Amino acid sequence: MTASTSFVDAYAPHGPYVSPCSHASTSTHANVTGAVAPGPRRHRRTCMSEHTGELVSVKIIPNEKGSPAGKLADAEVIFEADAGPLSGLKLIGFSVWERRDGGRNVTFPARQYSVNGERRSFALLRPSKDDRDAQAIRERILDAYSRLEAAS
Repeated sequence: MTASTSFVDAYAPHGPYVSPCSHASTSTHANVTGAVAPGPRRHRRTCMSEHTGELVSVKIIPNEKGSPAGKLADAEVIFEADAGPLSGLKLIGFSVWERRDGGRNVTFPARQYSVNGERRSFALLRPSKDDRDAQAIRERILDAYSRLEAAS
């Protein structure tokens, strides 16, 4: 494979997704400095579009250089056209790594910083409730990598 070769695997975790409509409370005035008078709050019904296809796809970009050691690939999560407000965006910074025991691990996007000379990492994507939320995307990335490996 060349360095520009990648693999995209479409995924809808629970089949077609239909977003429920919600009632959102919005102000009649813009939330900016200079809005003249506070007006009454109106309730506006908001609906995301009905989803008829895949929500996300995973793009795997193999690590052709072999550096750093153990890094197998980078991965991107791409939000498809019907993914609501995330449509057309992609989340980058995932990596697939080879573990010492032969297994594989996925690291999530993070920002490094230092405190008193000690390097630390701040996770940019975190589970909102419990770790099982993050496990689903981790498994999906590993599955996409396995499919790429089987195809080559």
